[in-house]
Amino acid sequence: MVKKSQSLLKIKLVCQSAFFLEKITKMCLSLKEKIILLADKYETPEFLQKDPSQFMHKFLPQNGGTVRDAEVVAFLSANLVY
Repeated sequence: MVKKSQSLLKIKLVCQSAFFLEKITKMCLSLKEKIILLADKYETPEFLQKDPSQFMHKFLPQNGGTVRDAEVVAFLSANLVY
């Protein structure tokens, strides 16, 4: 009797885990879609012209800076804003 109830408990836990895994996967996918939509909206040259953080983009590698330059400027900017 004990083995049977343990087996049923394991089956129940597996079913619950599968249910929660499916819910979490759906939430992650919808979050990913939202992030992509926001990135498409805000990561455009037109938006950056009006954005106060536009100066940070001058330090990107494609604009003559280095990755380290961009990281330092972003870090300092984030600290000043905070």
